[in-house]
Amino acid sequence: MTDWLESSLDGFLAKLGLPMQPWQSSPHLSLQFDGDITCEISVLDSQLMVSFLTPIVLSSQTQVLAYLTKMNPIHFQKGQFFRYHWYQNQAIVQLNLAHEEVTEIALEQAFTALLNESQTIKAL
Repeated sequence: MTDWLESSLDGFLAKLGLPMQPWQSSPHLSLQFDGDITCEISVLDSQLMVSFLTPIVLSSQTQVLAYLTKMNPIHFQKGQFFRYHWYQNQAIVQLNLAHEEVTEIALEQAFTALLNESQTIKAL
């Protein structure tokens, strides 16, 4: 893992009020927002994968785009940096953030709606 990625992740967790993680030995973290939105953060080499298990059933690409746009209208409205697949009638949205500038921006902005609306955030 690169230094900029580790420092970005640690800074992000600090904003959530969560302790730093041993990313080198355990490159995976699950976060839960208000008990219904689960976010998986995984690191492989210098690539960050953020997956959201959405709390609602999304049945079309239009709905997935709308969900992403609500979370982050700047970066996800064009459908860049993400893909999704279905699991038990829910969409798992995966963000592939492999570039430093994208990661820095995304960690600051991707969770804005969740942070503003969530009462509780906990690491699982």
